[in-house]
Amino acid sequence: ELQKNGVTNGEIWLIKNDHKMPYTDQFSLGLRKGLMGWNGEVGVSYVRGYNQFNWFGGNRDPQGGWGNQSPIDPLWGGPQGYGTVILGDFITQTKTSSIYFKLDKPYTRSSGWGAAATYTYTDAKTTNKEWTDDIFNWTYGRSTSGYNPSKDVERHRIVATAVTDRILPWGMLISGKVTLGSGLPYRITDCSKGF
Repeated sequence: ELQKNGVTNGEIWLIKNDHKMPYTDQFSLGLRKGLMGWNGEVGVSYVRGYNQFNWFGGNRDPQGGWGNQSPIDPLWGGPQGYGTVILGDFITQTKTSSIYFKLDKPYTRSSGWGAAATYTYTDAKTTNKEWTDDIFNWTYGRSTSGYNPSKDVERHRIVATAVTDRILPWGMLISGKVTLGSGLPYRITDCSKGF
């Protein structure tokens, strides 16, 4: 507080007193089966997180609301003599559902090779308006409430590996791994027709 308020137009940082412990509920279920020298696997998981800490904008207009400010932008400009009010509370929730399929053939000396591939589909959401797990959530409390896609998790991912002793001399093994993903989601704000 002394550091932030020791200058003109300093900031006011406040943390809510009733600390709520962050926690998650999670479960997973899977099935593994051998298929003629290959191993097949399928699994699902669900994770729900509660009470994640966030700093968010505490500034309001003189009526205690947000005025005509865009719902995706913080309201800057604080009380008389201060730059902004920043509040801290345990407000953010997350939920992640995923399913994966895996097929692998273990390496054996007789075959001289092995391979594995895993495909994962993930649907991750957060109540953080910045669509991330960042500790700042500048537009918390605005009309853009509810769950948003997470910018921290790829939706699709394939991981494949292979190993063989048939390419290099003297029975030496060579292996490789490739990871392909759909990329992280991102948010674009289109202001071409106004906010």
